[in-house]
Amino acid sequence: MRTNYKMAVLLSLTIFSEAVGPYTTQAAQAGQQVALPKQSEPAGKTVADVKTRLLATRPRVGMELWTYTRQLTADLPGTLTEIRNLGFTNIETASFYGRPASEFRKLLNIAGLTCKSIIVDYDKLRDHLDTVIADAKTMGADYVVTAGFPHDNPLTAEEVHRATVDFNDWGAKLKRQGLQFGYHPHGFEFVSSGEGNLFDLMLAETSAAFVTYELDTYHFTQGGADPVKYLKRHPSRFSLVHLADMAKGTPTGAAVYASDDTSVALGTGAVEWPAVFAAAKQARVKLYYLEDGSSAAPTEVPQSIKFLKSSKMWSF
Repeated sequence: MRTNYKMAVLLSLTIFSEAVGPYTTQAAQAGQQVALPKQSEPAGKTVADVKTRLLATRPRVGMELWTYTRQLTADLPGTLTEIRNLGFTNIETASFYGRPASEFRKLLNIAGLTCKSIIVDYDKLRDHLDTVIADAKTMGADYVVTAGFPHDNPLTAEEVHRATVDFNDWGAKLKRQGLQFGYHPHGFEFVSSGEGNLFDLMLAETSAAFVTYELDTYHFTQGGADPVKYLKRHPSRFSLVHLADMAKGTPTGAAVYASDDTSVALGTGAVEWPAVFAAAKQARVKLYYLEDGSSAAPTEVPQSIKFLKSSKMWSF
């Protein structure tokens, strides 16, 4: 009878050990007194702890600086501080706004911002790759992205072939330096070709080890492509995503022009956000950036932040 009672006590203590923490079976056997956490707040399981862990699992949204390019040109330090005050901690930039990389990095540090991705012109990558590598390392960036290449309108398969040779070459060289090369499509790549389009050709001709992609929800949608379909079809190819919405009724197509002011606050346009969020999560996208190319961007960004927070999927 005594043996059965002791086994029951030990079993109960084992089941309860996660909540009581230091109150172990060994302590009980030794007759030691150990303070138990309050029943309403088990160790490591308070409301605050659960909230902290939940937020840590949500991806943080960064800011693509093109959104504030006019303001940054006029007042770089002040606008960086404004971006940080909105809740952003990570940025992506295609310009150092007339400063050397080292000075721009110092201004980011002062504002409390980091830069994990830089966008670089095709010509600079081709002619000054060593400088690009040095700048990326100075910035503390992980990704070096380009957003275009020499082409006619409409794009041709031969132009894609030439570009992908460069992309694979740059990707291999950047990889050896601890950096990842990426390409950001802008819509002109979705010209029909065979059973697909020329962006499909680009995906096929680039090495997944050396070339990743930055999916821009505005430019995919405006170019006539379905961002959800691409995220599902190629889940390992998109490491970065630009969260950008397109005004309803905007003309679409690979050869169709749309003005920057067709960029609108998230949740007010044509992008199917629940499907995009689900597909991006499934694809394990590494970095997200809010972007708004409209001249009204500074007034639209708070609306976009409110929309993202309402989804309860993002952290700021």
